[in-house]
Amino acid sequence: MVETSYDVNAEKEENPFVYKFPKTYRLLKSFEFKRIAKTRNRFFGDNIVIYYRRASSPKLGLTVTKRFGNAVKRNRFKRVVREAYRSLLPSNKAPIEINIAPQKSLIEIRSSEILEDLKSFYQYETQQTAKSSSTHDKRQTPHSCRSR
Repeated sequence: MVETSYDVNAEKEENPFVYKFPKTYRLLKSFEFKRIAKTRNRFFGDNIVIYYRRASSPKLGLTVTKRFGNAVKRNRFKRVVREAYRSLLPSNKAPIEINIAPQKSLIEIRSSEILEDLKSFYQYETQQTAKSSSTHDKRQTPHSCRSR
């Protein structure tokens, strides 16, 4: 019998988000969810709806109502989304607070589909940020501010 040594601590040092999802990366309070909803920024993926806002650090919130299914289905959805978000977090440190809810049409939850929706959201957000920054740079100054 051949034993292979697998060092979990080495993997944790490479990527600290392998097994943990710290509170600093979660939306926990009601006012945090309301603050995101107030901005009215939404992204519709194939399986999820993402409500988001620019912030100082990345955070994730999950909203799954009873209409989605029983507790087993709701908890599975949350586990899959957390894992997909955690896998993207090291490469995407964009300071965006997001709240994810399932689409009503979502029947079966697949982590690969959720991951694709999150990747397309980050692509979309990167494009929006680039557009807004280029528009901001081209803005003309008012007459009173111009140098003569």
